[in-house]
Amino acid sequence: MSAHDRNALTPLPAQYAFVVQFGREADPALGRFVGQVEHLASGRQWRFSNQQEMFAFLERTLQQSMAAPAHAPDDGAEPTTPGGLKKN
Repeated sequence: MSAHDRNALTPLPAQYAFVVQFGREADPALGRFVGQVEHLASGRQWRFSNQQEMFAFLERTLQQSMAAPAHAPDDGAEPTTPGGLKKN
């Protein structure tokens, strides 16, 4: 079994999972990235209007996730957006 095959079989951590949804006005061929990204483990969401904003959210959120304890206790707080607004 090759290293590539072993990596393909390794489970990916759920706390690093994101959903990216692009808006109608997005056009990657023109470098136009518009949409929303959500971190599934925390429920945090971020609307982006360019590729840099999207990747900045991913980087920030991954750094926070990696710095947090693997099994942090639930504090009962509602999931919020980066601006502190309650997630609907």
